Amino acid sequence: MPTTGANPKSGQNPDGFYQLLGSDKVAVASIVVRDSNNAFVSNPFHSGDKVKITQAPGATPSDSRPGPGVIVSQLKLKGDGILRVTDTSGNVTEVTCRVAPGKSDDGQDHGNNQGDGKDGKTDKPGDGQGDGNNQGDAKDNNGKSDDGKGKSKN
Repeated sequence: MPTTGANPKSGQNPDGFYQLLGSDKVAVASIVVRDSNNAFVSNPFHSGDKVKITQAPGATPSDSRPGPGVIVSQLKLKGDGILRVTDTSGNVTEVTCRVAPGKSDDGQDHGNNQGDGKDGKTDKPGDGQGDGNNQGDAKDNNGKSDDGKGKSKN
């Protein structure tokens, strides 16, 4: 995970590149990313897809596909991205993909891309494993992943 500095507003992964992973003992029905600050939900992804998430509080959320190179989508969100993995039994796991706010369509700089990324908080309490079968994971560009508790592992 990239070093983020001392400002807690920078997010967990300031550059916003993530690899989305979802697995289950039965089967994964859907993998999407939703916006923590509004009702926006992306189109579906496949496990292993790589995305770029940009937090732009004054912008209209969007899912631009295809992204450049190996990036499947460029997601523009008002808040943090929340990876949502649903299995075929309807169990849902959510993992927050924290990114630093940047310049948005309103021309304002909403953050300076520094922070410690150590708060360990997620938007939903839990162990990141739903019913014990399905797991969602969002790896940053250095291959580190979130353990479902907002803490890096690897």
